[in-house]
Amino acid sequence: MQEGAEFLPTGSDFGQVFSVPDGFGIAMTDAQSQPGAGVVDFFPTGRTQPATVRITSDDGYMVDIVCPTPAEGFTLLQS
Repeated sequence: MQEGAEFLPTGSDFGQVFSVPDGFGIAMTDAQSQPGAGVVDFFPTGRTQPATVRITSDDGYMVDIVCPTPAEGFTLLQS
């Protein structure tokens, strides 16, 4: 969580750290198609930063988690 200019541990389940299992990859692109952005901002107003998060596996399975605009939620797209 952000406190002033610093980011601190939340001290709750929202601050969990997860590892990507072997054979899987995660990549993110922000709304301006900038790869490697790495952060999705969520705002108190209910809006969020538009982004696409892609999860892939070695066997070719792919899921995109997409938020096209600040006013929309995230949606799963499987291919």
